[in-house]
Amino acid sequence: MAASLINKKVARFAGLASVGVQLLLLKYSRDDEYQADSLGVEYARKAGYNPGEVIDFFLSLEKLGDMSGSARVPGFLSTHPLTKNRINRARTLILPEDGRMLMERELYLSSINGMVYGENPKSGYLEGRTFYYPEMGISLVLPEGWQAEASPRRITLSSADGKGAYLLERNDNPVDLPTTVAKKAESLGKVRLLDQEKNPMDTFPSLRCRYSLLQEDSLLAVDVTGFRQENRVVTLTALSEEKDYRTLSGAFRSLAMSIKPISDQRKVKRQPQRILLRKADGETELRELFRREGVEEKKWPFLALLNSLELNSRPERGTLIKVVR
Repeated sequence: MAASLINKKVARFAGLASVGVQLLLLKYSRDDEYQADSLGVEYARKAGYNPGEVIDFFLSLEKLGDMSGSARVPGFLSTHPLTKNRINRARTLILPEDGRMLMERELYLSSINGMVYGENPKSGYLEGRTFYYPEMGISLVLPEGWQAEASPRRITLSSADGKGAYLLERNDNPVDLPTTVAKKAESLGKVRLLDQEKNPMDTFPSLRCRYSLLQEDSLLAVDVTGFRQENRVVTLTALSEEKDYRTLSGAFRSLAMSIKPISDQRKVKRQPQRILLRKADGETELRELFRREGVEEKKWPFLALLNSLELNSRPERGTLIKVVR
């Protein structure tokens, strides 16, 4: 994710202090994960559900880690590490009588039928180096190696080396451009205005102001551009250490210049993939069921794992199978 790549000094003023917290969480998880497992088993048991299912859940996560490979360990596993010792210890927490408790598999499955799978395009998606943001009806082109992460009101971009951050934020109750830009800069701390430029963007009325932000241990470069889009002002905040600004300034400017309204309505109306339930007929192999349902072949191994089945297995008649389309 983009936020996790930004260096700590920049992240601190980009509203991304969780970067450092994540490192603490990693240590916390290694020290206290066993206790969390014990509490999870206890809570499930007190609620009347079979806590023994946690073992299958852990084994599935372990397989997911193996499938992902060491270069791309899922984020969940980085903060909640799975080891043989942890899985074996979890087994000791399960009691023989737990098997008589509720499973409610079909009730659970019915609750996730139709759930969005993966990222929702409405919150932003990448095609090549073009990032489409239907929530605001705009697109932008990422410099080589940059990453993007979107939420309903903000896009966070980071350079490949983590030295630069770029935040695009929506302001639904703005005043004029100069005031909105100044307020955004001042929200970061005691800034000093260095220069400004009117209408640096081709497609929107805009204002760009460059500031310096002096902190105890570093000098940050802050570049805030505001542009008017219909009845709102969008701010673009570029952040880096001053010593890195010269190298990054070209990328910051190209990002601002690349922002355009999305003209192709198909890009705006793109629908997310969803989890759908299908009943097995008792004769068809899982891989064939996926093929008939139009599931992308590259997703088959993961979906087999999600269903706790092998691709060459034949699920029993009436078994609810999760597919993604």
